[in-house]
Amino acid sequence: MKPLQLQIQGLHSFRQKQTVDFKTLCENGVFGIFGPTGSGKSSLLDAMTLALYGNVERASKTEGIMNQSENELRVSFMFSLGPSVYHIERHYKRTGEATMAGKLCRLTDQTEEPVVLAEKTKAVNQKIEELLGLTLDDFTRAVVLPQGKFAEFLHLGGSDRSKMLERLFHLEKYGNQLIASVKSRKTTAEQGVHNIEAEQQGLGPASNEDLKKAQEEHARWTKLVEQQQKQVEKYRKRYEEVKQKYQWTEELEHLKSSIQEWEASRPEIEKKRLTLKENEMYEALYPYADRLQKAAQEHREQEQDLKEKQKAHEKAKNKKQEAEGNAAENKKRWEEEERLVRDWQRRYEQIETLEEEYQRLSELEKEKLLEMEKQRRLYEEASAQVTHLQKEEQKAQKLLEKLKQDFNAAEKKEEHLPDMDEASSQKQWLDALNQQLSEQMTQDTAAKEKLNDVAKETRNADKEEETLQTRSRELAQNIYYWYDRAATHIRRVEQELKYVEKKQRAEQKRQLRILAEELQQGEACPLCGSTEHPSPTADPHEEVEEHVQEEMEALRQWKTAWENTKVSLQHVVSTLSSGKEQIEETSPEEIEEGIVFTRWEAELATIDRLKEQAQELNRSWEEWRRRKDRLAMKIDQQKADAEEQKRKLERLQDQWQKQKHQWEQSFAPLRLDQFEEEYKQAKERKEIIKSIQQRIEKGQNYLEKKRADLAARERQFYEVKSVEAVAVSEWKQAAKTREEAENKLNVQLEGRTRQEWKEAVDERAKKLETEKEALQRQERETEKELERTRTSSRESEESLQKCAAKWKEAETEWLRQKQQKDSTSGPEEVLAYSLSEKQKTNLQQQVEEFDTKQKELQYEHSRLQGKLQNERVTEDVFNEGEKQYKEAAKEWDRYKETLGGIKEKLEDIKRKVERYQELEQNRIEMQAEKERLTELDQIMKGRKFVEFLAEEQLVQVTREASQRLHALTRGRYAIEVNEQNAFVIRDDANGGVYRPVSTLSGGETFLTSLALALSLSTSIQLKGQHPLEFFFLDEGFGTLDQDLLETVMEALENLHGEYLAVGVISHVPDMQQRVPKRLVVTPASPGGSGSTIEMETV
Repeated sequence: MKPLQLQIQGLHSFRQKQTVDFKTLCENGVFGIFGPTGSGKSSLLDAMTLALYGNVERASKTEGIMNQSENELRVSFMFSLGPSVYHIERHYKRTGEATMAGKLCRLTDQTEEPVVLAEKTKAVNQKIEELLGLTLDDFTRAVVLPQGKFAEFLHLGGSDRSKMLERLFHLEKYGNQLIASVKSRKTTAEQGVHNIEAEQQGLGPASNEDLKKAQEEHARWTKLVEQQQKQVEKYRKRYEEVKQKYQWTEELEHLKSSIQEWEASRPEIEKKRLTLKENEMYEALYPYADRLQKAAQEHREQEQDLKEKQKAHEKAKNKKQEAEGNAAENKKRWEEEERLVRDWQRRYEQIETLEEEYQRLSELEKEKLLEMEKQRRLYEEASAQVTHLQKEEQKAQKLLEKLKQDFNAAEKKEEHLPDMDEASSQKQWLDALNQQLSEQMTQDTAAKEKLNDVAKETRNADKEEETLQTRSRELAQNIYYWYDRAATHIRRVEQELKYVEKKQRAEQKRQLRILAEELQQGEACPLCGSTEHPSPTADPHEEVEEHVQEEMEALRQWKTAWENTKVSLQHVVSTLSSGKEQIEETSPEEIEEGIVFTRWEAELATIDRLKEQAQELNRSWEEWRRRKDRLAMKIDQQKADAEEQKRKLERLQDQWQKQKHQWEQSFAPLRLDQFEEEYKQAKERKEIIKSIQQRIEKGQNYLEKKRADLAARERQFYEVKSVEAVAVSEWKQAAKTREEAENKLNVQLEGRTRQEWKEAVDERAKKLETEKEALQRQERETEKELERTRTSSRESEESLQKCAAKWKEAETEWLRQKQQKDSTSGPEEVLAYSLSEKQKTNLQQQVEEFDTKQKELQYEHSRLQGKLQNERVTEDVFNEGEKQYKEAAKEWDRYKETLGGIKEKLEDIKRKVERYQELEQNRIEMQAEKERLTELDQIMKGRKFVEFLAEEQLVQVTREASQRLHALTRGRYAIEVNEQNAFVIRDDANGGVYRPVSTLSGGETFLTSLALALSLSTSIQLKGQHPLEFFFLDEGFGTLDQDLLETVMEALENLHGEYLAVGVISHVPDMQQRVPKRLVVTPASPGGSGSTIEMETV
């Protein structure tokens, strides 16, 4: 930003308009504003802040800044910002002894064509802060340093200085804006994850397994539909065949009925056939008889017609004579009537003209009356509006004064309150810490619950171990029992085998002895077949009974089975958990029972079940060991996790207590538990103050508008009053002219209306014309009727003569033909028994139709019998075939409907699977985004990041300021920032000792503040785009000795190379000689024109 021109009028001691050409002043880099104390030097800076921000730092708002001898205050300021040029102007008018109201406020872009950017006070202020990126406080602390503000930045506290640096270096986007953005994006991501999970839950079955099941179901039903389709096609073909035969059967039955009905009409047809034969005898005489009869009838009719036409002719002659007499009588009367109609027509035309004139004048009178009434209403409305506006102005003035009082009272009340925004910001961090504490308590409780759950599971596992041990002992005892039982059975089988073998040998010896005794010499031996018996012996095995062999075989098999069972029981015991490794043989028991193989089978089945129980028990032991190992690992993990959560909880509780204590100390007397309500009330109070200020601005604008409306209404009132008088005069003149026209019209009307006159004239003329036309029409009609009857009579006489000749000729021909045919019948008989051509044709057609239809029925009967081939289909057979077909088709439709539903379900599951997979991918990405934003949100809590950036900016500014201070103090002092972010002075002349800035003298404080202000100004980038190109100093030079003053001036002159113009305001003469371009302010003289300015160049 670079100033170009400042204009001032009516501010403090400046009465007349004064212009400052900053463009020329800033050419050499350093310029001065000089003048005696009280001349108005600082007022130039006030004019600049008033033009930009509508406020003066040294005054309370704008009270008392207008010159007491003036009623208006005007300031305008033109400046450049990069390549753009802007012009702002403000105009105020006095409203009280120390108060004023804004009349004009406008900001325009003068870069090319002037463009208005804002016109209202609030809009202009917002636009200026938007363009510069500086508030009024920032502007007076870092750019224009008025009296009393020079060392303010040096002594600002950490929080205020951080906020100022945040605004100056545009770090807002890294503070609350960035935190809000991160929180917003985090909330959006969390909501997105929640929405995706909710949508996934809402999808229902959407897994690949669900898809596979749906596809299998669809394939199964597709196969069923195809099978049912084939079945339907089979029934359809059968149904079509039965249907066709049934139709043929029905047609055949119907045809039989038709044949019977047709045969019933045969007698009638035969009668008609006979009538046709009889008609052939009369056909030869029929034309002559018919001609004779017609000629006689025609002659009689013609005679009657001639008589009637002769009577009509006589009647027409009488009418002609009567019409001629009426025409002579009416001719004179018609002439008199026509003259009277013409007189009435002329009078009606005069009435019509007069009535039109009367109507025109009446409309004119109405228009003038309406105009008069309109102007009278406008007059009354204008009078009422003037009165109303006067009351509204008074009311608005009182309300504006009350709002100003409320605003001043509210601002004074807010001055003593702590920084609620800072407290809210710190409380947000505390709330976040409290949230972490709550979450940690939840996690600690959850860890303890998990540990208890694992301990409970461990106790359950111990109980399960006892149960398994009990089951193992019980099962081992059963196995021992059955092991001993198996050993006993083996010994019993061995004993039984020995007994059977002994018995077998004894039986063999007995059989051999019997056989040897029975052998005879020469007889064949039944064993070997020999006839000689030198040594009679026999094969013992062949003679042993078969059941003994089977018993021995069974005993050997059971021995093997029990031996195997014994070995398997030994193996089961050796593998049984918590069992003995081997079974000791017990002493033989006395066997009292006999061998029962069926019971042994049951015992073996019982032993097999014991083996299965042993296998199941071993599996249970294995599962228990794995579970025990998992629980041991899990309980170790849960104990470690519980200890970690407990340590985190204790650490967070300690941190929460410390931060809470620090907050309550920093923002006393605020209480943390009541802060939300107090903060809400503070915000409401600020909103009320803001609302009051807005209402004041609106009230001022409203008051000015009401005053302008009042003036306009007063002018309108007098204009309406004049127009109303003219309207009354014109209405009276129009009424008089209308009355004269009305009198003339009444004379002509003679008590009738114009319409009555018109109807009378039209009726009389129409009646006369009607009478004349009727008489003329009568004459023409009588003449035509007379001529027509005359001609008709002549034609009728001629026709009668022709008819007589025709009748005579027909009679002669009839007699001749009758004689030739030798017939005695008269013409009436011939005509009675003869058929007309139409009747004859009709009878012939009926007979032919009968014969043709009979042939067609016989042919159709033969055709249907040939198709059916003596096979008939009854209605029951047809209905059964139809029922089968329809049921199969209905079942097919149900299958297809079911398949359609399954297909839709399959497609729906496909879509759901695709959607689920798509959502899952989005959820993974969104979850990762949420975790990143959550971590970032934790990092951003408490404005730590923006405070870090502000601290870094402060360090950079301080380093540059330290270099400037080192040069200004000739190496004695340097300025640094300590660990508490407070300014400290390093006294290099005293061994580098650090000392607070409060220990500096007045001159040292000025130099230190100057170094900081110069460094801060050179670092400012307005809105982060354009550098700050000017800087004002308005105090401090009187406290410097000559050497320091020389050093300061050299430092300021060197700034020109840094593209920064510096203006100094002072009354020190030595400085005035050092500045090449200066603005000299001449103080106002008593009763004079006010302070004036003049530019001087060395």
